[in-house]
Amino acid sequence: MLSLLSTTLLFAQLIAASPAQCNPRALNTTTGTYAVGANETIFSVAAKVNRGACDIARANAMADAELVYESEELYIPAQVCNPDNSTCLLTPQNATRDCIFGGLHTYSTFKGDTIAKIALNKFNITVESLWSLSGKMSHVSSPDDELEEGLSLKLPQCDPSTCSFKPYDFSYGTYKDLAEKYGTTPGQIFALNPSFNHSSGVPEAGAWISLPMDCKPTASNFTSVS
Repeated sequence: MLSLLSTTLLFAQLIAASPAQCNPRALNTTTGTYAVGANETIFSVAAKVNRGACDIARANAMADAELVYESEELYIPAQVCNPDNSTCLLTPQNATRDCIFGGLHTYSTFKGDTIAKIALNKFNITVESLWSLSGKMSHVSSPDDELEEGLSLKLPQCDPSTCSFKPYDFSYGTYKDLAEKYGTTPGQIFALNPSFNHSSGVPEAGAWISLPMDCKPTASNFTSVS
């Protein structure tokens, strides 16, 4: 009897621990638009509409999922079984390089930028390489201090190196997705498109951006130039 009871309890625990099955027919497939309120983030919006933050970001072709502004209108896609809240986010890289393959020469800051975030999250270069070049013009005392929006910073370029460029109809994804697919960095796409934030709020409407591609050194030895 004890053995049967133990087996029953173990089976009940396994059932409880197993992931809940998603019924696609029970999902909310309603789509629509949402006006971002004061002090809202992509995460608070996602929680309010019961969607994944990255699902919303990609449906809106957002440059950066965390870059949202009050009153802007976001398209809210249909609910999915496995909402994504992380794979689109710009995260700090373990950067060792002190320059950027193929340029660009300048970068215009966005809301929430710091020298550290720009270097590690956007360009995959060391904080010191950017701080030593642009620290004085950034008007802050630390690489972790938030920068004024619209500030122009000089970037360290690798010489010799190259990128290809083309017009790109951006209708789905984020800059992180494009960077991983086309061999560049999110920061280089930001630098080429300083006025773009996201598409018009209409699914698959798209927006034309300039896209750097296949950014790489053209010699085994390269140096940082500015």
